[in-house]
Amino acid sequence: MNSIINKKIDAMPKKPGVYIMKDVGGLPIYIGKAREIRKRLKSYLKGEGERYTIKFLLGRVADIECIVTDTEKEALILEDTLIKRFKPRYNINLKDDKTYVSLRINIKDEFPRLMVVRRVTRDGARYFGPYSSAHSVRDALKMIREVFPLRVCSEAEFSSRKRPCIDYEMNRCAAPCVGYMDKGVYRRMVKKVILLLEGKDKSLLRSLKKKMDDASNTLAFEEAARIRDGIDAIRLTIEKQVVARYTNRDQDVIGIYEGGKEFFLDTLFIRNGRLIGDVNHRFYHKGLLCTEMLLSFITQFYGRGRYVPDEVIIPFNMEDKDVVQELLSDIKGRRVKLIVPQRGDRLRLLKMAEKNALASYVMKKDSGKDVDETLEIIKTRFRLRRFPMRIEAVDISNISGDLAVGALVSFENGEPDKSGYRRYRIKGVAGPDDYRMMHEVLCRRFRRIKESGMSPDMLLIDGGKGQLAVALDVSSKLAVSIDLVSIAKGKDGKPDRFYIPGRKNPVHILKNSLPYFMLQKIRDEAHRFAISYHKGLRRKRTVSSKLDNIPGVGKKRKNALLTHFKGIEEIKTASLDDIYGVPLIDKKTALAVYEIFHGERSAEKTSS
Repeated sequence: MNSIINKKIDAMPKKPGVYIMKDVGGLPIYIGKAREIRKRLKSYLKGEGERYTIKFLLGRVADIECIVTDTEKEALILEDTLIKRFKPRYNINLKDDKTYVSLRINIKDEFPRLMVVRRVTRDGARYFGPYSSAHSVRDALKMIREVFPLRVCSEAEFSSRKRPCIDYEMNRCAAPCVGYMDKGVYRRMVKKVILLLEGKDKSLLRSLKKKMDDASNTLAFEEAARIRDGIDAIRLTIEKQVVARYTNRDQDVIGIYEGGKEFFLDTLFIRNGRLIGDVNHRFYHKGLLCTEMLLSFITQFYGRGRYVPDEVIIPFNMEDKDVVQELLSDIKGRRVKLIVPQRGDRLRLLKMAEKNALASYVMKKDSGKDVDETLEIIKTRFRLRRFPMRIEAVDISNISGDLAVGALVSFENGEPDKSGYRRYRIKGVAGPDDYRMMHEVLCRRFRRIKESGMSPDMLLIDGGKGQLAVALDVSSKLAVSIDLVSIAKGKDGKPDRFYIPGRKNPVHILKNSLPYFMLQKIRDEAHRFAISYHKGLRRKRTVSSKLDNIPGVGKKRKNALLTHFKGIEEIKTASLDDIYGVPLIDKKTALAVYEIFHGERSAEKTSS
């Protein structure tokens, strides 16, 4: 720590706010909040309490800035915003996980509808979940609608509809939009659905079980199997294990296990005293205190549209516990408690979450994958300036220059980070010229890096010395400093070769070693992503030409279909009512489109 930084810390205000530590390139490497900025930073210098664990950061800091806020809560919100924006290397950065879904029903509507959502908002609606299996939830919803035909259309469609939709004709909707069901009868049906989702009414399961038995007795085995699968989906979604007998509160329970260089978190979701699922997270240690990691996790986890329960059970007290409670209460709209249990059922739930976190650690350890060690070898062998926590890879795909595309994939700590994936449609190159295509893609990517100031630790180029030279030329002209490595596929069973700038011969990486496999995995993922994009464009062009030949499908209807569906396979597998549900598509046109593509599917099956 140089004297300039010491003087900067001495000049920091004695107020709440956020401090930003930057490296020599001006990139944020750590962002933190504090009740008193100067006191917090001085505690790092002195190594007070347990803060010596983050002191290693100070040797990497070239500059420190701060932003003063009026309150600690504002500082907490600002810290989360800046972490999401800059993704500092030494903060935990919770990826925007969209795996878990909820069911939403707004009982304030005149005719409520039940729908699957991935975000929970303060809109007065009832939410059930989150559920770990989106597939099972959607299957359960289909079966529920067969017995309780709630409406599925949006508010705009509901208010403007003049005739029943195709869902009514298929007995999946009671058509309240045109007055086919009385409001009182509809409300009683909604009440039964809510009781079912609360786990208080099993009559639907009994009714479905009887229908399954009847279908089986009449030798309609396919129908019986379909109903059986629906029953299983409902049970998986609705039926839960009772774990908290003393309360009907909604609770989340966060258990933590610190294993070497990593934190393992397991969060149990308890709704109405019933365990409905859990979610696991793993973070690299990065020198953070466990308390600071937990604070950052809670802020990010609940600040991204997730449901906030009445209680969040945590394993230890935090310095900013009151501020976090205030923030969560604001998000929920009523009081939320952070509880550190000492005895009873809450403590039992916490122990359960901690056991799950430990199990995650054991599974990771038993897998034999030491990502840190593998990345350290990559850093040493390729003479990288930074530890390659984030690696990006680029690949090109085309057929004789036709529909040329580029693709970029991103890996963090050896695992894919889908939020960093990018696709590039190459427009400035005519004919098959991979070098110029690579040049165009890298120019676009490097300009983005320069604008955002966010750079990967290493860029892997699929190709040999030629592609590496292109990357080096682009980085030099755009003044973007980034470590470059190229990987060339081995021929005749020989291992892949790796090249770096300034070295004529390839860098030797032991075949079948973990670093070799990791780099192959990243290269292959970039290749897969590029190929899938290229094929998607070809399918779209095929779909476009097919749509041109369908009577009644003009430019507007063609665009509507292409906007709604993502490719030829989706249209091939779409049901008639799915096609009919596309804006501007009437029943006659939907039938024509359906017959064109389903006739093609039948021909494919016959030829195979």
